[in-house]
Amino acid sequence: MKLRLRFILFFIGNLIAFIFFTGIFVAVFLEYVTPFLFKSEQAAYFSDVTGIILPFIFGGILFGLYFVNPLVTMLSLIKELSEGDYSFANMNQILYKKNGKLKWRYALYRELITDIYELARQQGAAEKEREKLEEAKTNWISGVSHDLKTPLSYITGYSALLLDDQKEWSLSEQQQFLTTIHTKSELINELIGDLNLTFKLEALSENYPINKKSFDLVDFARAFLVDLANDHQTEGYEFGFQTDSEKLLIEADQKLLFRAVQNIVGNALAHNPKGTVIEIDIKSNQSNVDFTIKDNGVGMSGATLEQLFKRYQRPEETENNVSGGLGLSVVKNIIEAHGGTISVESEVGEGSSFTFHLPL
Repeated sequence: MKLRLRFILFFIGNLIAFIFFTGIFVAVFLEYVTPFLFKSEQAAYFSDVTGIILPFIFGGILFGLYFVNPLVTMLSLIKELSEGDYSFANMNQILYKKNGKLKWRYALYRELITDIYELARQQGAAEKEREKLEEAKTNWISGVSHDLKTPLSYITGYSALLLDDQKEWSLSEQQQFLTTIHTKSELINELIGDLNLTFKLEALSENYPINKKSFDLVDFARAFLVDLANDHQTEGYEFGFQTDSEKLLIEADQKLLFRAVQNIVGNALAHNPKGTVIEIDIKSNQSNVDFTIKDNGVGMSGATLEQLFKRYQRPEETENNVSGGLGLSVVKNIIEAHGGTISVESEVGEGSSFTFHLPL
């Protein structure tokens, strides 16, 4: 029964009952009680007034017990909710019987009580999720700091060696030091770019500006793999490429798409041993293109897959020096900003496969 209808029936029913029982009480009181207890005319008059007032007093008490008092209890529930107490431990004994059923005098507010408890459940769940998110964010920031500190230590160390007047370095040694400093500087720049992009995507969400331009996705993938294969950090890994089209024009932000692909491949390099095959596969139809990055590495467990695209989640630490980026949530945001979706398949020991489903 809807709350409004229940309120109408409650008031009509109680009004009828009040009029009926008040009439009986007054009639009995005036007919039998007044002549028996009061003999004088003045006392009888006082008795008549009392007989009329008493039903209103008792009616007010009953009205307060079954209408006003439950409202006060509802306000107490809302107050506890506003103060962050979502358990309602004390209120449960007031509202419910031992068998778990709602007490009769609160039945009028059944939907309201249910809604308040549901809101408390949702708020409690949101609070726990917020606490987990804050913890993950703290760990994430700690990980990012570690990622920045590691290449910075190389830069500091090698630059200190070059500036040391007590030692003389050969031209080849100087070149090696400068190459390392340059490589680590680029890595820091890349990490800062990822960090900046992460916060922009989080803040702007769907309103993030996408600079879409037409380019050949096949050439894009080939160039990416060529650069990857020529990088000394990827020595020992194998790369492959498959496509069903020699040329495939797509409207997208090339820099953001590059960052997404780089992040996926970076994670594959960071968390798989040398000898792992990493392959890009492009398939298309009239409406969309599937851009797949797969490897035959160690794979991921179901628990890892559940956390994979959550904000501030980072893969476990590895001994590999290759950067895995700042988490895959930014990849998901990039693909969704293009109107696409991302899916992943993985099994422990069988490798992983990430697919960008992008509209043409």
